[in-house]
Amino acid sequence: MANQPERTERALEAARDALAAAQHGEPQPDWAVWVDPTELEIMTGRCWTVLRRPLRAVPALTGALRTYSDHNARDKALYMSWLADSYLIADEVEEAARVSGSAGGSIGERSPGERGGQPPGRGRGGVEGGGDGLVPP
Repeated sequence: MANQPERTERALEAARDALAAAQHGEPQPDWAVWVDPTELEIMTGRCWTVLRRPLRAVPALTGALRTYSDHNARDKALYMSWLADSYLIADEVEEAARVSGSAGGSIGERSPGERGGQPPGRGRGGVEGGGDGLVPP
């Protein structure tokens, strides 16, 4: 849907309609089980971020992130990075920096046991970044 904001808007509206029409307790396809209003709002924000429409992306992402659980810290940090991108597109550098700092904090505040036992920033063998650019969870 890149560079196609009208088609994106129609697709997002169809997704909202489908989600609203789903009956509680009614079996849903396996691929749709994770979609709820919050996730749809996050995906809406991502679409508008990719389309470089921060005036649409920021409200969608901030609204969804306000209710998103800190228990899913990695996902939340990723979604916050999309919010920071939107702020950068809007030339709001200070707000982008604030959000970026918060995104790192949402992962860093978890205990080592929740991160797989590795100290923050340490990869295999205790080498910063794992030596291969990948940091384990």
